[in-house]
Amino acid sequence: PLLLLDRKGEGRVGMLLSDQGWLWARGFEGGGPHVQLYRRIAHWLMKEPELEEERLTADGRGMVLEIRRQTMADDPGAAQIITPSGKTLTVKLEKAEPGVFLGSVETSEIGLYQVANGDLTALAHVGPVNAPEFADVISTENRLKAPAEATGGSARRL
Repeated sequence: PLLLLDRKGEGRVGMLLSDQGWLWARGFEGGGPHVQLYRRIAHWLMKEPELEEERLTADGRGMVLEIRRQTMADDPGAAQIITPSGKTLTVKLEKAEPGVFLGSVETSEIGLYQVANGDLTALAHVGPVNAPEFADVISTENRLKAPAEATGGSARRL
Protein backbone atom coordinates (compact mmCIF):
# COMPACT_ATOMS: atom_id res chain seq x y z
CA PRO A 1 0.00 0.00 0.00
CA LEU A 2 1.01 3.59 -0.66
CA LEU A 3 -0.33 6.42 1.50
CA LEU A 4 0.04 9.98 0.21
CA LEU A 5 -0.76 12.90 2.51
CA ASP A 6 -0.23 16.61 1.89
CA ARG A 7 -1.32 20.04 2.98
CA LYS A 8 -2.67 22.28 0.23
CA GLY A 9 -3.51 25.87 1.09
CA GLU A 10 -5.85 25.81 4.10
CA GLY A 11 -6.82 22.16 3.58
CA ARG A 12 -5.43 18.67 3.43
CA VAL A 13 -5.52 15.88 0.89
CA GLY A 14 -4.87 12.19 1.18
CA MET A 15 -4.88 9.12 -1.01
CA LEU A 16 -4.45 5.49 -0.08
CA LEU A 17 -3.38 3.35 -3.01
CA SER A 18 -3.77 -0.34 -2.32
CA ASP A 19 -5.35 -3.44 -3.72
CA GLN A 20 -5.25 -5.01 -0.24
CA GLY A 21 -8.08 -3.11 1.53
CA TRP A 22 -10.73 -5.66 0.73
CA LEU A 23 -8.45 -8.47 1.96
CA TRP A 24 -7.86 -6.64 5.25
CA ALA A 25 -11.61 -6.21 5.71
CA ARG A 26 -12.21 -9.95 5.13
CA GLY A 27 -9.51 -10.97 7.61
CA PHE A 28 -7.26 -12.63 5.02
CA GLU A 29 -4.06 -13.87 6.73
CA GLY A 30 -5.03 -12.12 9.94
CA GLY A 31 -6.47 -9.02 8.29
CA GLY A 32 -4.89 -5.65 8.71
CA PRO A 33 -5.15 -2.33 10.52
CA HIS A 34 -7.68 -0.98 8.02
CA VAL A 35 -10.29 0.30 10.50
CA GLN A 36 -7.79 2.25 12.64
CA LEU A 37 -5.91 3.43 9.56
CA TYR A 38 -9.02 4.73 7.78
CA ARG A 39 -10.27 6.39 10.98
CA ARG A 40 -6.97 8.17 11.65
CA ILE A 41 -6.65 9.31 8.04
CA ALA A 42 -10.19 10.72 8.12
CA HIS A 43 -9.56 12.51 11.42
CA TRP A 44 -6.24 13.92 10.19
CA LEU A 45 -7.92 15.20 7.03
CA MET A 46 -10.53 16.94 9.25
CA LYS A 47 -7.71 18.51 11.34
CA GLU A 48 -8.43 16.60 14.54
CA PRO A 49 -6.33 18.45 17.18
CA GLU A 50 -5.01 15.27 18.83
CA LEU A 51 -3.45 14.17 15.53
CA GLU A 52 -1.62 17.43 14.78
CA GLU A 53 2.17 17.25 14.57
CA GLU A 54 2.49 20.70 16.15
CA ARG A 55 0.23 21.25 19.16
CA LEU A 56 0.26 23.29 22.37
CA THR A 57 -2.11 22.69 25.27
CA ALA A 58 -2.33 24.19 28.74
CA ASP A 59 -4.36 23.04 31.75
CA GLY A 60 -4.89 24.42 35.22
CA ARG A 61 -4.60 21.84 38.00
CA GLY A 62 -5.41 23.67 41.20
CA MET A 63 -2.92 26.55 41.23
CA VAL A 64 -0.46 24.81 38.87
CA LEU A 65 -0.37 25.61 35.16
CA GLU A 66 0.65 22.55 33.13
CA ILE A 67 1.91 22.96 29.56
CA ARG A 68 2.21 20.22 26.93
CA ARG A 69 3.95 20.81 23.59
CA GLN A 70 3.76 18.22 20.83
CA THR A 71 6.26 18.82 18.03
CA MET A 72 8.43 17.22 15.38
CA ALA A 73 11.32 19.54 16.37
CA ASP A 74 14.14 18.49 18.68
CA ASP A 75 13.68 21.49 21.00
CA PRO A 76 10.62 23.75 20.91
CA GLY A 77 12.23 26.34 23.20
CA ALA A 78 10.64 27.90 26.25
CA ALA A 79 6.96 28.73 26.61
CA GLN A 80 5.91 32.34 27.23
CA ILE A 81 3.06 32.86 29.69
CA ILE A 82 0.94 35.96 30.16
CA THR A 83 -0.72 36.01 33.58
CA PRO A 84 -4.19 37.43 34.29
CA SER A 85 -2.55 40.66 35.53
CA GLY A 86 -0.46 40.98 32.34
CA LYS A 87 2.92 39.86 33.71
CA THR A 88 5.09 37.68 31.47
CA LEU A 89 6.70 34.42 32.62
CA THR A 90 8.99 32.00 30.81
CA VAL A 91 8.81 28.25 31.42
CA LYS A 92 11.36 25.76 30.08
CA LEU A 93 9.80 22.73 28.42
CA GLU A 94 11.47 19.40 29.22
CA LYS A 95 11.39 16.37 26.94
CA ALA A 96 9.01 13.75 28.37
CA GLU A 97 9.04 11.35 25.42
CA PRO A 98 9.91 11.63 21.73
CA GLY A 99 7.93 14.54 20.31
CA VAL A 100 6.38 15.57 23.65
CA PHE A 101 7.68 18.34 25.92
CA LEU A 102 6.18 19.26 29.30
CA GLY A 103 6.46 22.21 31.64
CA SER A 104 4.62 23.49 34.69
CA VAL A 105 4.63 26.52 36.93
CA GLU A 106 3.11 27.20 40.35
CA THR A 107 0.92 30.28 40.04
CA SER A 108 -0.33 32.81 42.57
CA GLU A 109 -3.06 34.47 40.50
CA ILE A 110 -6.50 33.08 39.77
CA GLY A 111 -7.74 33.61 36.24
CA LEU A 112 -7.08 33.07 32.56
CA TYR A 113 -3.49 32.43 31.45
CA GLN A 114 -2.26 32.70 27.86
CA VAL A 115 0.57 30.38 26.83
CA ALA A 116 2.60 30.79 23.63
CA ASN A 117 5.35 28.75 22.01
CA GLY A 118 6.44 29.60 18.50
CA ASP A 119 3.32 30.48 16.54
CA LEU A 120 1.01 28.38 18.73
CA THR A 121 -1.09 29.69 21.61
CA ALA A 122 -3.29 28.11 24.27
CA LEU A 123 -5.52 29.38 27.07
CA ALA A 124 -6.04 27.86 30.50
CA HIS A 125 -7.98 28.83 33.61
CA VAL A 126 -6.06 28.43 36.87
CA GLY A 127 -7.77 28.38 40.23
CA PRO A 128 -11.09 27.24 41.57
CA VAL A 129 -13.87 27.10 39.00
CA ASN A 130 -16.45 27.68 41.70
CA ALA A 131 -15.12 31.11 42.68
CA PRO A 132 -17.61 33.42 44.45
CA GLU A 133 -17.96 35.68 41.42
CA PHE A 134 -19.36 32.74 39.45
CA ALA A 135 -21.98 31.82 42.07
CA ASP A 136 -25.56 33.04 41.72
CA VAL A 137 -25.16 34.77 38.36
CA ILE A 138 -28.89 34.89 37.65
CA SER A 139 -30.12 38.22 36.31
CA THR A 140 -32.49 39.86 38.82
CA GLU A 141 -33.45 43.37 39.88
CA ASN A 142 -34.38 42.31 43.44
CA ARG A 143 -30.96 43.01 44.98
CA LEU A 144 -30.82 46.61 43.75
CA LYS A 145 -34.53 47.44 43.96
CA ALA A 146 -34.62 48.63 47.61
CA PRO A 147 -31.49 50.87 47.49
CA ALA A 148 -32.54 52.28 44.11
CA GLU A 149 -36.04 53.19 45.33
CA ALA A 150 -34.65 54.63 48.60
CA THR A 151 -32.58 57.09 46.59
CA GLY A 152 -35.40 58.00 44.20
CA GLY A 153 -34.41 55.66 41.38
CA SER A 154 -35.72 52.40 40.04
CA ALA A 155 -34.40 49.00 39.02
CA ARG A 156 -35.80 47.48 35.85
CA ARG A 157 -35.04 44.32 34.00
CA LEU A 158 -34.12 44.82 30.33
